[in-house]
Amino acid sequence: MNGKELITLLRQNRFVVFGTGFVSDMFWHALKTNGLEKNIAGYVVSAPGPDPAVFHGLPVTGIGEVSRKMIICLAVHDANRAEITGMLRSTGYDTIIWVYPYIHEMLFGPVRYTEDVDLRELIRRQEPAYYWIAARYSIPAGENEELYLKAIAAHTGRRTAERRLQQYRKLIQSFESRGYDPSYPILIDTRGRIIDGLHRLALAVYHGLPSIRCQITEASGNYGLILHEENYLPQDKLSEYGFTAEEIGILQRLQKETGIDKSTGQAYREV
Repeated sequence: MNGKELITLLRQNRFVVFGTGFVSDMFWHALKTNGLEKNIAGYVVSAPGPDPAVFHGLPVTGIGEVSRKMIICLAVHDANRAEITGMLRSTGYDTIIWVYPYIHEMLFGPVRYTEDVDLRELIRRQEPAYYWIAARYSIPAGENEELYLKAIAAHTGRRTAERRLQQYRKLIQSFESRGYDPSYPILIDTRGRIIDGLHRLALAVYHGLPSIRCQITEASGNYGLILHEENYLPQDKLSEYGFTAEEIGILQRLQKETGIDKSTGQAYREV
């Protein structure tokens, strides 16, 4: 299945969306972009709170209240996919679609082309006040993992952040044993803005690669809907997200080491 095929399927059916987090928010924007938001029957979670909840104007209920014949659009991060899919299947749901792989195509259209992009130039295009790459860079750089966990948990919650860290460590091991996998490119738009692949980018920067394979999609106003400033971990939000003064100092140092901070002449870590 691709994004176009998913759009066709969802246009012909009513469906529920599992999840009310960052991925589900992205999916809502993707559905709205394609005129599908009215086909959502509601949102479901595994354990709803005691008070009625609403997400994008629709009720949030427990999964047990949904017909077993309903299409379930699973809008969660890969770190949580296996556990939730297993839970849904064990309770009798068969039509489960993990939608994360299709969200970007639904929002930005098909990839225009794929090419190796100069890493220095790509880093040069990033905003110096955003610490989204530096936080991921902190793990291969050997810093306290709390830096990474606080950064990820700011938008996904602590449990998901811990699972993503486990995945990231596996990616680091793979990178160190086999190098960067060009068959797994990152996704950017024609303005050089990162859409997907921050962990791979951080590793490429850490290891001083000259270039990185990228899929390039058309720049769109939808970028600001799903990857707005707060998702970049901006400098003026670090204290609000729970970073101590010492941790902020470390992130600022890492920002210079990556070359995103333009006050240093170092484009990125040399090896």
